[in-house]
Amino acid sequence: MVTSIQANVVPMDYLNEEEGQEEKGQEIKAQEEEGQEEKGQEVKAQEEEGQEEEGQEEDILLLEWYDQDSCQLGKYLYEGQCIQCTPGYYCPNGVSRIRCPRGEIAPGYGFEACRQCPIGWYSTCDAQETCLVCPQGFYCPTNSEEPLPCPIGHYSHYGATMCKQCPSGYYTTYTNSSYCLQCPIGYACPDPTQCPQPCPAGTYQANIMATSCATCPVGHQCGATTNLFECTTACIQAETWTCDPNQNSPLPSVCTNMG
Repeated sequence: MVTSIQANVVPMDYLNEEEGQEEKGQEIKAQEEEGQEEKGQEVKAQEEEGQEEEGQEEDILLLEWYDQDSCQLGKYLYEGQCIQCTPGYYCPNGVSRIRCPRGEIAPGYGFEACRQCPIGWYSTCDAQETCLVCPQGFYCPTNSEEPLPCPIGHYSHYGATMCKQCPSGYYTTYTNSSYCLQCPIGYACPDPTQCPQPCPAGTYQANIMATSCATCPVGHQCGATTNLFECTTACIQAETWTCDPNQNSPLPSVCTNMG
């Protein structure tokens, strides 16, 4: 008796399809691996390039720090380093540090040029960072010279470039006055540079700030009494006024900011 065996026959189309899918999977895998490898090489190249650029920047900074031959304006060169210009000095060329001359200042760091002291201010020393205001009783016609005292009969306030003469009826006998005094009663002040003059006998002055005395009425001469402020109804003498001519006030201090 013959036994028949039935074999499972796989169609060729199915085999071909499996083989194609396997080849396609291998191809995709190969592409992915190739892409990852290329990406890794690209990242590595970028990292190496960044490190190289960073190293070049560090080299440039080192050159700037240790091998400068000039700096930007407002700085000066010292032992190969750029140093910011200090107060009282100016750095016009990136190499030198120069002291500000009298009458000029550098009030901070990094100045390319000095500043002129304004009108009524002065600086009589080099390398200054502040100007000084002209003091009372003095005048400053220039910003690089010491203040000059006002002459007698004149006065000034802070920041003056010239002194003012005392107005009529005022006086001062100080050479550096900051104010003038009123002429008192019983006296006359015809000259602002002189002490008040007592009204002579037979005259009087009942007002302050007078430049002359008035004559007493007839019959009210009050004898030889001087510095009268009343003689029309009674003879009343004014208080004696004390005045010392040609007095000097203390001179101002200068060069308080030594550089």
